[in-house]
Amino acid sequence: MDRALSLLGQTSSDSWHRSVRHLLLSFWFSGVQEFYPELDAWHLTMVWPGVAPLRLSVLAAPYLTVHAARAIMPDRWTDDPRLHSLLA
Repeated sequence: MDRALSLLGQTSSDSWHRSVRHLLLSFWFSGVQEFYPELDAWHLTMVWPGVAPLRLSVLAAPYLTVHAARAIMPDRWTDDPRLHSLLA
């Protein structure tokens, strides 16, 4: 089963389309081509084909990194050296 990261955003009154107040975006982990956790900076960057990279800079970055890693590489996420600081 494929998993997704869904983000809910709110647009300003000066947005590209005045009738849109809220926006729900889903990013499917099965399409991720590149995955860059930057835990020291509280960032997680993921790349899908044909679109700009998605960079999340939030306090929940460590949680999202583990969630994404488990979905992207379920059999080997615990072996990823970039995640060792979370698993120690």
